[in-house]
Amino acid sequence: NIPDAFETFNTVKQLAPIAKNTNGKFSLDFKFSTDLDYYLSPVYKTLNGKGRFQSENIKLKDVESLTKLAELTKWKKLANPSLKNIDLKFEIKNGNIKVDPTKMKMGKSEFEFGGTQGIDQKIDYDLKMKIPRDELGGSINKVVDNLFAKTGKEIDIAKNIQINAKVVGTVTDPKVRLAGSKDGGVKDEIKEEIGAEAKKLIGDVDKEAQKLIAEAEKEVEKIKAEAKKAGDKLVVEADKQADKLKDEADKKAKQLVGEADKQAAKLLSDAKNPITKIAAKKSGELLKKEAKKSADKLNVEADKNAKKIHNEAQTKADKLNVEADKKSDKLLDNAKVKAEKLKSDADNKADNL
Repeated sequence: NIPDAFETFNTVKQLAPIAKNTNGKFSLDFKFSTDLDYYLSPVYKTLNGKGRFQSENIKLKDVESLTKLAELTKWKKLANPSLKNIDLKFEIKNGNIKVDPTKMKMGKSEFEFGGTQGIDQKIDYDLKMKIPRDELGGSINKVVDNLFAKTGKEIDIAKNIQINAKVVGTVTDPKVRLAGSKDGGVKDEIKEEIGAEAKKLIGDVDKEAQKLIAEAEKEVEKIKAEAKKAGDKLVVEADKQADKLKDEADKKAKQLVGEADKQAAKLLSDAKNPITKIAAKKSGELLKKEAKKSADKLNVEADKNAKKIHNEAQTKADKLNVEADKKSDKLLDNAKVKAEKLKSDADNKADNL
């Protein structure tokens, strides 16, 4: 019987003070060696050995570390648990105890306990608990309701909640915290269970953000393509108009030169004597020169006007492209801002789970 062993053996008091708060029958296989002092008591710093503690059922009551753990998890059963199927192996070196990770049962819940206890009474134990959700009752449901209120989504918590605890400090002043958390409580451990939900939330929003940017980029391509098409059309039509203008000018120029050639030939033909022929030839050359000058002027002015028409069209086309670029940049920037806000909101929601 555990209470009797505690009262009878000082070694039990020294090495396993928790026995004071434990009830139940047990078997112990313990082989050790130690020096003895003047009173034939063990010199604990020389104590070395191995042992095995077994019990079908023990009841713990008012164990400070478990009381603190019950407060952290809001699970009252942890304060005074009944544990079953215990098969605990341990080793002692120079008075320091090492407990192998040991599995045991508390109702429907599964426990794993292991760690160290120093000769100076300092402790460092790990406790892993796999607890059916319905065992936690209202505490976990309250957290789930809170998560739903924050995210607007149903949270599918697993049937079994994994809670990992760390017990440090000393035998008389244990410190308990939930592994990986600062303030403890069931809520922190549930975060591990809803981690997948947080990742899914962020992943879905990331896809939505990428889609938003992709749609904006597609619209940008469309805007730029339409602007280029409209600009190119303006330039092509202007070039056609310019070519027509130059063709008409060239036609008139050739007509002027042709008429001058005819007039010069007629003057020369009408001349009856050498003197009048010389005068007619000079007059004809003058006519052709003036006609050539007028023809060149027509072509120069036509080229000038054609270039002006082309440049004005090109300016309009460039303006269309610039406006399209501005509109595209604004559209893409707005999409990126919306995408970043979506991701930021999702990150905040995930952090608040």
